Amino acid sequence: MAQLAPSADLLIHVTETLYAADEAILGVASLLSSSQLINVDFADLRAVISGAGLGLVAVGRASGPDRASEAARAAISSPLLDIELRQGLMI
Repeated sequence: MAQLAPSADLLIHVTETLYAADEAILGVASLLSSSQLINVDFADLRAVISGAGLGLVAVGRASGPDRASEAARAAISSPLLDIELRQGLMI
């Protein structure tokens, strides 16, 4: 049974990573396909990602009355995201 534990942990990690990637893609698609307070079109998206190099996605989750700001804060507080060095950012 001990031999199965690393494989199960890896599978869970990969599954969570793919789920986060799916959420990111659905989020971008939602930005492009619906009316928001601030509308984003394909030209805006292209301006942010064009020639940007490495892309990173961070996911923040929250609930309650301040969930939007708390989720954004959780996403951008990732140590992998050095905001000061970024050339483009979509929240």
